[in-house]
Amino acid sequence: VLYAQGCVLADGLPAMQHVPAVYLLTHEGGQGLKAEYFANTEWSGSPLWTTTDAQLDFAWDINPPHPQLSPGNYSVRWTGYLLPPVSGVYHFSEWAKPYMDFSLGDSLRAGGTYEHHAALNPRAIFLEGGKNTRWRCATKIFTAMRRHALCGHLRLWICWQRHGQ
Repeated sequence: VLYAQGCVLADGLPAMQHVPAVYLLTHEGGQGLKAEYFANTEWSGSPLWTTTDAQLDFAWDINPPHPQLSPGNYSVRWTGYLLPPVSGVYHFSEWAKPYMDFSLGDSLRAGGTYEHHAALNPRAIFLEGGKNTRWRCATKIFTAMRRHALCGHLRLWICWQRHGQ
């Protein structure tokens, strides 16, 4: 047996997996998402660094993803398209700490601030297979939270599951 799915996490909670990189496209049609890294927590000014990230699956802990970014004081914005393989209802969820804002098309918006731990909050949306759907995701990494504690274990990913799978 190479793989066997374990038990469900909770009744009614879909089994989520990372969105595979093959379904994420830049505005130019390349694989991945355009990533803009800012040296502030408000996505303002020119990005310090722009690249293409294959997918959203990061564990930065207290080390920022670029040497010129200050630990606990930067933000990242990803834009591009999702190209679902088949039509159907998909469940999406962010898993991020301390903050994420996520939107897909015009009808799905998710995210928020997670002070103590990340949370899985699946939301459903119907997507047409083979049709590009606009994707936007952004995160803020900051240390000045309510308890003024360093936000260790910085995790960030987007999960999905097609209904019925």
